[in-house]
Amino acid sequence: MSTHKRADATIHKIGHLLIVAGPTAAGKSTVLDNLATADPLVLRERLGVEDLPSWSRIGANRLVTSKQVQESRVILHYDFLWAPENSRATGSLGNRVPALTRGAREISLVTLWTPAVRLERQLVEGKLRKALASGWPERLKAALFRLLPRRLIRRLAAILPLESLNRLLPGHQLIHHLLLVRIYSRRERVIQLYRRWLELCDAEGSRIRNHCILEFDRELRFYSRAEWEAQALKEDDIK
Repeated sequence: MSTHKRADATIHKIGHLLIVAGPTAAGKSTVLDNLATADPLVLRERLGVEDLPSWSRIGANRLVTSKQVQESRVILHYDFLWAPENSRATGSLGNRVPALTRGAREISLVTLWTPAVRLERQLVEGKLRKALASGWPERLKAALFRLLPRRLIRRLAAILPLESLNRLLPGHQLIHHLLLVRIYSRRERVIQLYRRWLELCDAEGSRIRNHCILEFDRELRFYSRAEWEAQALKEDDIK
């Protein structure tokens, strides 16, 4: 039996699946912590979910090879720009929504909207200026980026041959994060990525019972697709 078939059999064991999706450094874990303490009535009306602290959490980017998804209620963190096992360039989207939702009895989806300025700041502070693993290479990387002002990090990302490096070393975290500094520095590119993601979700149609767009900046704000488009246009108009 293939790995893909084994993964399908595992996914069929999920009852209610809640996918919390966003790009790298959007703040998915922070939002989940705040959703867990949100008004239960709001969550029931917006997402059809309740009692979130009792749900199992799993990283969705490696879901298709996981053998551990056997829960009735599962929350999946999904970074729609990060697939370490895939050699595609950062900033492209493959439609992995069917693989995430296949066989789940009930599906809800939260797309976390984080504007470009905040995305870039959270990426630099949370990924480049912090050691993401033990060992001296990560500590050295974090120390170096703490010394560099953000404008110089942006400049570094602009001049390095990152696409070529990404093809040579697919899935390398530092290259991925520097590529995203380049992308996040341009509001229109961030908005375009979100639009493409939402189009992929729309293509699933009836597979997803509830889909809301959520922003968190000191408080939770829920948007319809039309309301998000209005917010995105405001962002795009900022000079």
